[in-house]
Amino acid sequence: MIDFNCYIGNWPFHKLRKNSFEDLKEVHRKNNIKSGYVSSIESIFYNDFYESEKELYNTIKGSGYKQVVTVNPTMPACPLVLKRCIEEFEISGIRIIPSYHGYSISSEILNPIIEIAREYKLPVFVTARMMDERLAHMIQPELQKEEDIQEFLSANSDIVFVLCHFKAGELRGIEEFMSNPNVFSDTSCIRDILIENDDIKGILRKCVYGSAFPLCPVVSGVMQLETEACEEIEQIVKNQSLI
Repeated sequence: MIDFNCYIGNWPFHKLRKNSFEDLKEVHRKNNIKSGYVSSIESIFYNDFYESEKELYNTIKGSGYKQVVTVNPTMPACPLVLKRCIEEFEISGIRIIPSYHGYSISSEILNPIIEIAREYKLPVFVTARMMDERLAHMIQPELQKEEDIQEFLSANSDIVFVLCHFKAGELRGIEEFMSNPNVFSDTSCIRDILIENDDIKGILRKCVYGSAFPLCPVVSGVMQLETEACEEIEQIVKNQSLI
């Protein structure tokens, strides 16, 4: 099994009990997870994400884990810095977090980032939230409108997308999620209490496993329920060059 949504680094508003790469590998080892797509928490908040991405690259280099660079397109020269990261590091995906960086997913400010993803054939990890909004401190994330997400995915149907930290109810409202073979979701915000619902089982068939470590527990009933489906979806994603 592969963890498609995990992080290392320091959360700025309170301490995380375990947040290092060694912690992540240990939790993965105990739960038979062989590797993961890793992002830097610091990159969310740094003005220059190159610094934190270089640190992440040096940390995971040679480990078999894959680096997902987190970009803030509202910052000056973001496309240039992103290209530098791609050329210097082994980047396997691009993460965008509009709710934390204060722009709409329908904004033209994203166009250069999407063109770079298209040029380098990189998947885009669209992140709805990081923590429960009720725990927000200093930054109050503004969630994106479902119709804007739908339009964005439709306009870029040739790109592989992984929707991260989306709740089941939100996924239901995004038609492109169920209909587009290039669009997936991670499981980090799909709660155990809902998994017996047939509708949720249908959603899980479009999911890859994501723990959101160290922000969320790494193992849940959802993981156990969708292990077989996850293996099948991993092969589909592999065929589309995400793995």
